[in-house]
Amino acid sequence: VNAVRIALDVLGRPIYNTAMLGALVKAIPLVTLESLNKVIMEQFPGAVGEKNVAIIKRAFEEAEDVE
Repeated sequence: VNAVRIALDVLGRPIYNTAMLGALVKAIPLVTLESLNKVIMEQFPGAVGEKNVAIIKRAFEEAEDVE
């Protein structure tokens, strides 16, 4: 996953930690994508949370299955 590119596309800044979370959940499903998104929205309500959820979802979708 090109986390920096995803962050730049969505945020316009190279803050890629949430993209890495999305890829991590795909690779090692310790939590569900839905529960991660819920926590993000609780911690960062409004537009900031929505952008972070979008980053997580995109990174999750772009990550390759590890099998």
